[in-house]
Amino acid sequence: MTGSAPIDLFVGSDLLAGHALEIDYDAQRFRLLPSGRLPFRGVTLPLRLADRSGLYVSELDLGDRNLRPVIVDTGDGGMVSLTRSVWRASAPGAVRTTTAIAWGLGGVVESEVAVLPALRIGGLAAEVELRVEPDTGFSARKGAAGRIGGGLLRRHRVLLDPRAGRMVLASGARADWPVTRSTSGLMVATEANRLRVLHVMRGSPAATSGWRAGTLICAVDGAAIATAARDWATGTPGRRIRLTLCDGAERTLTLASFY
Repeated sequence: MTGSAPIDLFVGSDLLAGHALEIDYDAQRFRLLPSGRLPFRGVTLPLRLADRSGLYVSELDLGDRNLRPVIVDTGDGGMVSLTRSVWRASAPGAVRTTTAIAWGLGGVVESEVAVLPALRIGGLAAEVELRVEPDTGFSARKGAAGRIGGGLLRRHRVLLDPRAGRMVLASGARADWPVTRSTSGLMVATEANRLRVLHVMRGSPAATSGWRAGTLICAVDGAAIATAARDWATGTPGRRIRLTLCDGAERTLTLASFY
């Protein structure tokens, strides 16, 4: 789940436990297969169902530390999450962080965010956006170091087969896409013909120039929201953006790399 839209169906561990789950994000389909089937080849990682929760759990490597158990959460829109205590114990030096919000089953969650150039998951080394969860968050409550989410999984064709003890990842069409970084610090949502600021990221150009959540934007560089470029908030550092607020005021924002 990556937004506030209602969910029509949950497929739970009572059905999944006895099967392999194949997810082909490029083809937008999933299949339940007999355990032991291997419909494609790829990088193989250990996988099991946690005893009490029935969640998929695996592992990953950050620097020289092996982190486990790590929940494999197909419903999490993020790429990778770690608990705050695990992040503090294993974070590489000189990594800049900011804040962002995401949607989960429990509602909107604010977390710290960093971009890591090469997180190792099995034989894969990928640039990932990493979110830091509070130690009271979902992963910690389930006794896990963190989560591998749908933001990373959807870059691959995925096989989850806990009965066979394996997760298989094969590169998909989006496997080499770079992580999209905000250069404005404004996280916004479209409301009819305007944008509402949902969150101002810490240390960003928007934060240092006094932007606040709840601000309404009606035009970008003179263009109405319906026709404005969609990538203005993640544009090239140094570019100046002119934003027209819905009360008629105009503000400029100079984009910058800040995490």
